[in-house]
Amino acid sequence: MLKYHFPNVCEDELINIYSYGDFKGQGKYICLFKIENQSFLFWRNDKGNKIYTNLESISVEIINTNNTYNQSQNVCPQDLVDTYNQSQNVCP
Repeated sequence: MLKYHFPNVCEDELINIYSYGDFKGQGKYICLFKIENQSFLFWRNDKGNKIYTNLESISVEIINTNNTYNQSQNVCPQDLVDTYNQSQNVCP
């Protein structure tokens, strides 16, 4: 089993889970892991239950619980090209 994380997401951050666009639940992010070429999200729902969700058909929304997003203009993860802005610079 290979354990890894979303870039810039910490354990216990609040997340929403969607499957094919439909809201499925809210909880706390724990980690991502891979077993036999399949990737899973490990999280806890609002009742504290452990949930393992295959990443193949879901979307994950990271819920920002503070207002620091208003203070930063460059929010793309490290080493990703910001194609939204006209410049093609790599994010710092």
